[in-house]
Amino acid sequence: MDENSRQPLAEVTPNWPQLLSKTTDDLSLIARTEMELLVAKLGLLLEAQTDKITGAGVLLLIVALSYGSLVVLGGIVRLIDL
Repeated sequence: MDENSRQPLAEVTPNWPQLLSKTTDDLSLIARTEMELLVAKLGLLLEAQTDKITGAGVLLLIVALSYGSLVVLGGIVRLIDL
């Protein structure tokens, strides 16, 4: 490359309103994407906790029904014994 083939860059004034608009759009897209990821992650965590609670709830229900049936059976025995 010789010195004559080089062309000076033309000075162009930047279009600040357009640049600011593009930057704002990009930042809002990033924020929206991050919020969607957060919602998805929290949904998965909530679903996992709900599954754990459901398992414990079923166990608690079985124990309560067992004790309840013993109380009802004891009541029937007491009623017949009178």
